[in-house]
Amino acid sequence: MGNNAKVLLGIAKNILQRLHLYSIVTRLYDWTNIKLLIARNIVRVLTTANKEGVFVFIPYYHTGGAEKVHLEIVNAIKDKHPWVIFTLPSSDNCFKNSFSEMATCFELYPLIKHKHWLGNVFLQALIFKINQSPKALAFGGNCMYFYSIIPKLRPTVKCIDLIHAFVHKGEIGVEYESLPLANRINQRITINEKTKANLALQYQESNLSPQLNERVITITNKVNVPAKPTPKSSIKKPNIVFVSRNSPEKRIHLAGKLSSLCWAEWAVKINFIGGGLSDAVLEEDKPNCTFLGNITDEVRLSELYSNAHILILTSDREGMPLVIMEAMAHNVVCLSTNVGGIAEHLKEDYNGYLIENASEEQIVKELFSNLSLLHSNPEKYQYLSTNSFEYARQHFTAERFNREWKHVFEND
Repeated sequence: MGNNAKVLLGIAKNILQRLHLYSIVTRLYDWTNIKLLIARNIVRVLTTANKEGVFVFIPYYHTGGAEKVHLEIVNAIKDKHPWVIFTLPSSDNCFKNSFSEMATCFELYPLIKHKHWLGNVFLQALIFKINQSPKALAFGGNCMYFYSIIPKLRPTVKCIDLIHAFVHKGEIGVEYESLPLANRINQRITINEKTKANLALQYQESNLSPQLNERVITITNKVNVPAKPTPKSSIKKPNIVFVSRNSPEKRIHLAGKLSSLCWAEWAVKINFIGGGLSDAVLEEDKPNCTFLGNITDEVRLSELYSNAHILILTSDREGMPLVIMEAMAHNVVCLSTNVGGIAEHLKEDYNGYLIENASEEQIVKELFSNLSLLHSNPEKYQYLSTNSFEYARQHFTAERFNREWKHVFEND
């Protein structure tokens, strides 16, 4: 923009502000852009081909274990050229480009949040597109919004959902939102056997047919497992990591308390990997922690796991955390609260230690007790470390994951 144009725009802005019209003109300009955005997406929905008829609804593309799992699912079926519809605003762009490389992507939230009639037209166009696909398959990955779409689909559209974990009683989760549609959902996927069992119990308590359990299968997540274990330095100077996003159920402050104990005992600080984790640690514990920030580069993350001895997890709710699987693949010993499906893969005194989800004080105490045991017993540490790698090599492979998910999306 030239200098003269900038001067003229400045004068126009001042005049509009004096007349109290600037905010009105700005809103009109924003509304025009919003309507153009919606209109462009309506045209895109109606004119873009989706020959395989695969439509994937997921909440986010930001940093997170669930988001990485969803990306790997899309990667497994990318030969079907799926559409991916993100239903909620993401906090960062971590996996956005990766999704776009594998699929035709739409961001739903900016198109419907203003409740403009054009947003409804977009939704109708999307539903029309699904219903017009001869072999349509609609998939919801831990996505609440998906269950508002299902009743609008024709009966022959195959509907599949993925549930990572049940929420605590009294909270709102996909398992409760989806319950009225249990008879309509053709297949349900869980990432661990505990969630599968929780679904069976929910069906029983809701007086639903036990035959619905036959529609539920478990597909364990996958991680990249190196060809051989990574050499570790002496456990006498332990490298301890805590890998997480900043979310209340992660109870990051407990890892902060544990880090203070490690610093007092061995002059060792826990390495915190993830965005905003320092905000969740108590002020008195922050000097005794090392905050490495959000790391999305896979090579760098692999290096950090390779150099680590022990991973700590303090969550009060999980499905099956990818961080545990990633750590085991790098022969890192995991110490975790016994929540979700973790006990299906983390075996006490074989490849790690499980801490009962008791009082917060007791959790920190038991974690430190297990750390002390490994610190004083290098042979025990080596045994657990070797077993961690072997377990990951046998159970978390990409070949198995891709094969099972490809089968789910077959719709002949």
